Amino acid sequence: MDRGDPNGTFFEKLRYLRFTHRGLNNQMHTYAQIAEHVTRVTGRRCGEKTIERLFTPGVTTKYPSEERLAAILSLFGKTPGDLEARGDPSGTFGQRVAHQRYLFAQQKRNGKPPSLEEIASFIRDRTGRSCSASYVSQLLCDRVPHGPARDKIEALASFFGVSPAFFFTDEQSQAVMDNEILLRVIQDFIDALYDLVTIRVESVVDVVDRGKPTQVGEFSQLTEMMRAAIAEARAEQLLSASREQVMPG
Repeated sequence: MDRGDPNGTFFEKLRYLRFTHRGLNNQMHTYAQIAEHVTRVTGRRCGEKTIERLFTPGVTTKYPSEERLAAILSLFGKTPGDLEARGDPSGTFGQRVAHQRYLFAQQKRNGKPPSLEEIASFIRDRTGRSCSASYVSQLLCDRVPHGPARDKIEALASFFGVSPAFFFTDEQSQAVMDNEILLRVIQDFIDALYDLVTIRVESVVDVVDRGKPTQVGEFSQLTEMMRAAIAEARAEQLLSASREQVMPG
């Protein structure tokens, strides 16, 4: 029998409550009994199968409504706040964010965690970029492809009053820094290429002939070449303009 986990996922916590908070004769509440309780408390019919899906491992990922969840937990003498994730200060990125959210609630909100929209709104204001409650939820579940951008990580850290490094292991921090460096180098390369095209199209052929850059060093080397070509072209333009000015009309 799956006894659940008091520190696990939402559904693992539900199973743990059912296993540990028993009814008469130390028997676990049946799915039918839980469904009857929910129907009585909410005044809305709740089927046994609905409850069974919630308490059966791997059957559903759909959360119950707030009203129904509160009714289920009342049978075990608990509230939705009791299921709030505490996270793990040494776990994944999402677990570390969850841990900070839990600490924030305990230290500043009398146990009430900041809403996902509140966090998203702070990130939007701090970065000037889009961020939704759904995005924050994905962060907590480690479901953001390639991880969050550096400015959003810094905004998160500012919200919770911690260093951005808190959210990473040393290896993860290095990977994030390497990715940021590569992005900056590529952007410099693109900017230089654009400037070169607007000044001297034929010089772009020299870059193309060297092949497509793939490493940071290659991007940087080609960027330096383009910047040198741009400086040379601009010098030639100034010299040509100067000659035109001194020529007799």
